[in-house]
Amino acid sequence: MEVSTGNDRDVMTKLIEDQSELVKWVNDQDGDLDLAVAFWGHDASAFLGLAKTRRRVRIVLEISQGATNIKEVRKLLKMPQVEVKSYERLHAKAYISANEVIIGSA
Repeated sequence: MEVSTGNDRDVMTKLIEDQSELVKWVNDQDGDLDLAVAFWGHDASAFLGLAKTRRRVRIVLEISQGATNIKEVRKLLKMPQVEVKSYERLHAKAYISANEVIIGSA
């Protein structure tokens, strides 16, 4: 579903209805990505194709609450193109590319 914002700028809002659309969006981006995703589950990086990408990916996640899979964090830290930081009490999702952004909740 797409919704026009009705303002003068060329802005479009689109509802991402399932995770496969999110994966497609991540893979379709040409440049670097910034991801603020609080909780990372088992194989999330593989699901998003991060191990195969050559672009730089900066990730902010949350580890203090115990909801992030620590083995997944270790995988991310081994990827040379990925930078990982933790921010306590982060509870949002943001996928940011050079020209687009996806905002969600954890």
